[in-house]
Amino acid sequence: MPWHFVPWTLQYLISGSIALIISLYILYKNPKSLPTQSFFLFGFCAVIWNFLVFLSRNAPTGELSGKLLTLGVSFLVLIQPFLLCTLLLLWKVRKKYFVVLSPTFIIMAFIIFISKPEITWTDYGWAYAVTSIVSQIFFWSFVFAYGVAIIVVGSRITRKAPLIFKKKIKLIIAGFLAYLFLLTVTNVLMSINPTSPPFGGLLIFLEFLVIAYAVSLPVGKIEALQIRNLKKFSKDYLRFLNKLLEVGPGKELGENVVKFKYHLPTLGLSDVVEFERKKISFRPEEPKLNLGEVTDKSLDFMKQRGWTLSAVKPFTDVFVDTYEAMKSKSKKEADEWFERMLRKHGAFLHRHGILEAMPEGARIPGIFRELEVGKSYLVQEDRPRRCLEVLKETVNYGFKGLCFTMRYPPQKVRNEYGLEGVDIIWLRLNPKKGVKTLAPDRLDELEKTISEFIAPGGAVVLVDAFDQIKVVNGFEKSMKFLQKIKVAAARSGANILISMRPESVWEEESAAIAKITKPHRSGPTWTSFELL
Repeated sequence: MPWHFVPWTLQYLISGSIALIISLYILYKNPKSLPTQSFFLFGFCAVIWNFLVFLSRNAPTGELSGKLLTLGVSFLVLIQPFLLCTLLLLWKVRKKYFVVLSPTFIIMAFIIFISKPEITWTDYGWAYAVTSIVSQIFFWSFVFAYGVAIIVVGSRITRKAPLIFKKKIKLIIAGFLAYLFLLTVTNVLMSINPTSPPFGGLLIFLEFLVIAYAVSLPVGKIEALQIRNLKKFSKDYLRFLNKLLEVGPGKELGENVVKFKYHLPTLGLSDVVEFERKKISFRPEEPKLNLGEVTDKSLDFMKQRGWTLSAVKPFTDVFVDTYEAMKSKSKKEADEWFERMLRKHGAFLHRHGILEAMPEGARIPGIFRELEVGKSYLVQEDRPRRCLEVLKETVNYGFKGLCFTMRYPPQKVRNEYGLEGVDIIWLRLNPKKGVKTLAPDRLDELEKTISEFIAPGGAVVLVDAFDQIKVVNGFEKSMKFLQKIKVAAARSGANILISMRPESVWEEESAAIAKITKPHRSGPTWTSFELL
């Protein structure tokens, strides 16, 4: 028999598509978040239910319609538990909250194996009626229990939450409760008169429009008290905090506001940022606000969380303000603090251009000017002395270091140049027990090792004895290898140093190298070229 097509049932396709788009959008924005994943499953169940009801209403036979309806209702009963789980996870991320789904499997088994609705044809497609009083009591008790739980949890969350988070949650809960009430009324009417027009799809559509509006609400801002008395540091730090709040993952559901509260101790702001009922307040009062310590902790925070990089620009002003404020009291203390920051965070400060904003008089070591972010350098010298000195200095300023040596054993290189904390790999054809080795003819593996090491950024890699690599692999393959690791360095903002003896380069090879390099710097025993 052919399938039917009832125009009234298009509401289910439209509402299901809207629910799918909104759910995917929220998941796309923050895919690793448990609350977001739970919300997506909430929306996904609504989508599947809508699509299955559409098929059920238009099925060729009543028997197939009943099977599709039973399957659809199985997804319908999952909607409430996933919303409850989402609310719990928004407040505190605990995987154990997924246990609230467990009663659902009982009702699902009941629907599939016990509940047998009566299916009849109407002007609106196939319709159902549940005649068993036991089935109705069982189903609606389940719906009522989860509805009460959602109201209780939502009320507790909104009562303690700041306004900018509260409004989102209230709208999501209100939209769901309105949908639940109207759906109950619709189902009661259809139980009394199965020929009544169904509105389930329209109700889902309206519910997700409310959710879409809640998601679109702005995050809000942290307010500063006594703005007239704020120093430049406090104003800039307030701008930095608001940027963190704005770009924090989970803003669609308000999760970023909750997480921000738990970030405060990490940032050293527990005493100066307060979550109040109607707002979040910033009270930049000394001595509660230790400028040097707060800026240091902010750097630690940003280095560990990639999403904070959108806030680098306002943080640059904060960093400069900290130095200037400390310098106004003591130039010596400001320079000592700046030196500590370079030792600890130099790679991050360099990579993101924060050092370029420092005022005249700030003591920036020459190594930060010598190495441009993302550049690779070919260094000609008889021994890799200059390259090893640069590697050691950068590691002392917070860079990660990796060294490939071919001419000298790793332990000799480490002892002679004090390369503690630097990974050293010996390029040799025959492995040696107890030493990290890599065959110089395996350029693909060498490239992969370098690319993976520098991917997070803030790294310097030294490849010693390029002339010997050239002998093993040939000039053409070796030059392609150089180009590949140069691209990887540019992508990650790392630096690569390639050491080679000048006398090992033939005249035609020298001409080829000159085409892809430009002079950079030189010393008594070395000359460096930047790879183009």
